[in-house]
Amino acid sequence: MTLEQLLKEISRINSRLDEIEQRLDEMQFHRVILDESRVVEGEGMLGGRTYLTGQTGEIQKLIRVPVCDSCGQIGRYEFICHHCEKKLCRDCTIIYENTTHCLDCLRRYHIDLSKKAWKVLKCIVNGVTIVSTISRLTKMLREEVITSMAELQRLGFIVKDGWIIKRYRITEDGLVAMNLYDRIYGSDPDSYDFLMELKDYAP
Repeated sequence: MTLEQLLKEISRINSRLDEIEQRLDEMQFHRVILDESRVVEGEGMLGGRTYLTGQTGEIQKLIRVPVCDSCGQIGRYEFICHHCEKKLCRDCTIIYENTTHCLDCLRRYHIDLSKKAWKVLKCIVNGVTIVSTISRLTKMLREEVITSMAELQRLGFIVKDGWIIKRYRITEDGLVAMNLYDRIYGSDPDSYDFLMELKDYAP
């Protein structure tokens, strides 16, 4: 091979190497080196970031987004349940005895009040104690009203007193329970209708 041929061959090889290098550069340019994803944070966890590496050297960044563990609103938790440590937004937080609770823990550890019992309490605190009237205002069966009253008595939320005509009245514990559950049941559409009707009827 002459010198001229050798130089041509070297030039051809250099051109080929330049072409390969250019293609490698293009491949590197388009290769993902950082991938960012957002996932919902687990219950009781406050959020954070996790960095993972893939087989080809890319980095995966996981952002764990905190949500209210009760209603699921994103990024709105402000409180932690005293018992189960769930994250809670302001709307889902219940303050009882100066500590924060979710509804499940309030029911499990402190006060479990059904909506029917709450309606009966609202009637009694407004001076409506006759079973038939409570039944009409709450749209509950007479038997349901009587059962709710018996349960409220057992819990110490109402008592029956009076010298001649005995009437039910709400106790201090009953007022606490009613006020707690005002936040839980009070904004329901059917509760609004009930409260308006009770307001019009109550003496």
